Amino acid sequence: MLSELVTRIEAATNAYDAPHSHEVLVALGFEVARHVRGWHIRYPGGRWESLPRVTHETDDALRMIERVLPGWELEINSEHRDEAAIWRVKLGDPLRGFDGEAPTPALALCAAALRALQTAQKGTADAVR
Repeated sequence: MLSELVTRIEAATNAYDAPHSHEVLVALGFEVARHVRGWHIRYPGGRWESLPRVTHETDDALRMIERVLPGWELEINSEHRDEAAIWRVKLGDPLRGFDGEAPTPALALCAAALRALQTAQKGTADAVR
């Protein structure tokens, strides 16, 4: 599921044809629900709040990274390919790094965070065997 979500994010041409923020946040383990006034999130031990737009807003994506991977290093770069900007993110702890590449910084951050989670889940599964 996570690799499919990363593929969809990196294949998007803009934030509007990318997966919705609630899909990313659910994949990252957050409690998300649709209420009368739109999508909401509940952080552990907290109350329901408006859903951050992690696939649209770079600041929201950065706050999500800090919650999921506190203290990790982050590098964001852009380059132009065929008249379009491509954003690259390298997200890492002291031992390894995870990449994300997408048409917006927020999407690239989401892809990198999902890759980090996917690796962490795989490591946990391998440790159980």
